[in-house]
Amino acid sequence: MRDSVIAPVHGQVFFDRETKQILHLHFECEGIPETVTVDQDYDFLDIAGRKFLLPLRSEMHSVESGHPSRTEITFSGYRVLRYRRGIRICRPSASTRPQSYP
Repeated sequence: MRDSVIAPVHGQVFFDRETKQILHLHFECEGIPETVTVDQDYDFLDIAGRKFLLPLRSEMHSVESGHPSRTEITFSGYRVLRYRRGIRICRPSASTRPQSYP
């Protein structure tokens, strides 16, 4: 049994005119029996004296079989992580790679 579906979406994108950076996303899924809407907010945050555009909040509303559901995620505690020996990039092994979908 498959627990995922690819559905078309429509929505709105709000951006900062000056920087052309996305500040808010709103989209709704189409073509599936359930109703799903997602809102995501972004803002510029100061981390170690530099500004970064980062997610602040995400909220999803859905209705499945007449039962409403709401999920809210708040992002916080952004900070700089320093690693003295550099960054090592590891390739995933065949056993840890996600399965692809048709």
